[in-house]
Amino acid sequence: MINTLIREISNGNYKKDENFFLKFISEDSELNTIRKEIETLQISIEKREINLKNSAITDGLTGVYNRKGLELCLTTAMRKYELFDDYDFSIIIFDIDNFKKINDTYGHIFGDRVLKLICKTFIENTDKNNQISRYGGEEFIIILQNINRKEGFKIGDRLRKTIEKMEFIHTSDKEKIIKITVSGGVAQYEAGLDIEQLIKKADVLLYRAKNNGKNKIMC
Repeated sequence: MINTLIREISNGNYKKDENFFLKFISEDSELNTIRKEIETLQISIEKREINLKNSAITDGLTGVYNRKGLELCLTTAMRKYELFDDYDFSIIIFDIDNFKKINDTYGHIFGDRVLKLICKTFIENTDKNNQISRYGGEEFIIILQNINRKEGFKIGDRLRKTIEKMEFIHTSDKEKIIKITVSGGVAQYEAGLDIEQLIKKADVLLYRAKNNGKNKIMC
């Protein structure tokens, strides 16, 4: 009986008929101690599984969504668009201007700090319902919930101005202050677009901003 109980407890089956198993287990018994240890282990495993799932959709450097996470968020937003008549959403794609030069001049450690600080700025200056992702390299995409293209432009330009005013300190270079700018493109979702088409729509506007002097938002 004891071996059966231990096996069932280790499989988590005591939860199915807890009262039945508790008849055999007193609070101070060795079996109860085993049950508690196994339950603690199961909680630890569940937390680790959640962390693994989160790590699969988040960027290791910045903590925002990665490309896979972005696709999941966009799929959800597109489904909401199909279900609700009063729901719209837009995306902003940002690119850090002259980032390769920044990396080459000041090093990748400084470049990584820039990426993290810009993500932090996005998080602190956008609605908590919006999703921020690192699309690749120095490119980021923000999904703006219930926001049309014109409102999206205002948000994008406000973020651009916030970053333009920031001072990035290069500590190993006599605390040299470095200014960073971003360019961006804003696109509103329309029925029939797939994820690739929506991003392409914003990407075309981003490169128009790049070709028109950078440090601009286009919509």
